[in-house]
Amino acid sequence: MLRWNLTFFPGIMGFSENNMKNLLSIAYPEGFDRNAADGGNAIMSTAYLARWTGPVNETDDPYEPNSGVSQQINR
Repeated sequence: MLRWNLTFFPGIMGFSENNMKNLLSIAYPEGFDRNAADGGNAIMSTAYLARWTGPVNETDDPYEPNSGVSQQINR
């Protein structure tokens, strides 16, 4: 559903891939046993969305391919 919304309503939301890749890494207590640049899968991204740590706006955490740290935005 999220992908559908982004496809058919471009420009409304821009979510931070950087935040997802970093918060799912081993550097964070809720992360998985992987480095930030190791990729992921649908189960990992679902966990990120279900635990209320994301999504965050791209402007809040712009993509940095070599970064491993993102600010945790409390909700």
